[in-house]
Amino acid sequence: EKAYVGMEISQVTCFTALWEKLEESESNTNTEVDEEQIEETETDSEEEEFDEEEEEEIEEEVIYEVGDEIEYKNAVYTITKIGNGGSVEYTETLNPSQTKLIIPSSITVDGITYHVTSIGTKAFYGNKKLKKITIGANVTSIGAKSFYGCQKLTEIQIPSKVSKIGRQAFYDCKNLKKITIKTKRLTSSKIGSKAFGKIYSKAVIKVPK
Repeated sequence: EKAYVGMEISQVTCFTALWEKLEESESNTNTEVDEEQIEETETDSEEEEFDEEEEEEIEEEVIYEVGDEIEYKNAVYTITKIGNGGSVEYTETLNPSQTKLIIPSSITVDGITYHVTSIGTKAFYGNKKLKKITIGANVTSIGAKSFYGCQKLTEIQIPSKVSKIGRQAFYDCKNLKKITIKTKRLTSSKIGSKAFGKIYSKAVIKVPK
């Protein structure tokens, strides 16, 4: 009878041990599944964050239109044409204390290149510091009063593509002593009234042959 009881205890013990082992195995399996689910959730979350970042980048992409102003290297430009062969007008300087300044032939903003084809009305109006300016080769028009009252400006070269100069463009530039005109596209009808009024009385003007 004792042996029988001992045998029964042994079987129960074995069964209990086996059951505990199965429970432990299932627990480990569930833990692994939970960890996989957590990893999948984290991955999905990261993908969602990445998608949101992409959407934000797309939303932040700037689309320019004609008339929009853009800043580039201490100057403001106004878009006059978009797409291939786009163009801008030099509108104003953001550094009026400069004594020497270059208006570039073109600018590149957000991967798009624009030709600088004009100088805006009153772009340098009343500038008291400007002594010398270089006008880019793509400029075709110089706006009215663009250099009005630039009394320290001593010389100017008009590039070969310029076909129009607005009224009083260089009016009251009292120290403008040398004007070199490279263009052959200017006619008297394309030069505004008093464009060179009240400049240096003995100014030298060179024209193309």
